[in-house]
Amino acid sequence: MLKKVFATAVLSVSALGTMAASANIYDPTISGPVSGPYITGQFGYANTHMGNKVLVEANSALGIDHPLSLSTDGPAARVGVGYQINPVLGVEFGFTQFDRKKLVVDKSDSSHHIVPVGTLSLNQNALDLLVKGSFQFPSNISVYGKIGVAYLTTLPRWQHTEDFEGKTVPVTFDLNDFAGIAKHKIAPEAVVGVEYLLTPNVAIGGSWTHIQPFGSHRPGTVDFVSGGVSYYFG
Repeated sequence: MLKKVFATAVLSVSALGTMAASANIYDPTISGPVSGPYITGQFGYANTHMGNKVLVEANSALGIDHPLSLSTDGPAARVGVGYQINPVLGVEFGFTQFDRKKLVVDKSDSSHHIVPVGTLSLNQNALDLLVKGSFQFPSNISVYGKIGVAYLTTLPRWQHTEDFEGKTVPVTFDLNDFAGIAKHKIAPEAVVGVEYLLTPNVAIGGSWTHIQPFGSHRPGTVDFVSGGVSYYFG
């Protein structure tokens, strides 16, 4: 996990440096992004720390005593829209889709364990509403922090087929209750990042996002390292 996060961070920073160097358009008059609406897109690597939460209860609920493994880290992408109130303050609304995981299980009697035929899957995404504060440095570089709330959707499922009146039909079991995980959960979210302003309208950068659910029936914490680009309409 740490190696993958580190690798993604290095790639993001390297890409940022390469693009900035090749652009060579430092403008000392740029004091921050222009005010007005903007759009942003990010792509990177995330871990939702859900593997054990789903599998332990799912195995018990489905009568599976053969250990299963479902990774919950992988690629993730986020798109957002926002409004830059002034060079140091903005608000943003976004959607993040985490890697959809799927594990196909075949019947096996190896080691004297019986495993049903089916598919264990996990789909997670997040809507968020954030306030963004930025600090502008020389050389068109700014650092920022975002804080707000995320609306997490977590859907662990088991699916198999059954014969019904001579037809094979898919049967899906929602595992939220078995795993003790809420389908939807509101959680605090914090982001730290850096941007390089190619122009007052275009910025590239990298960030780290952390979502920390609290309370009962909570899903796992979320860590998301990404690189991206933003366009400020002005």
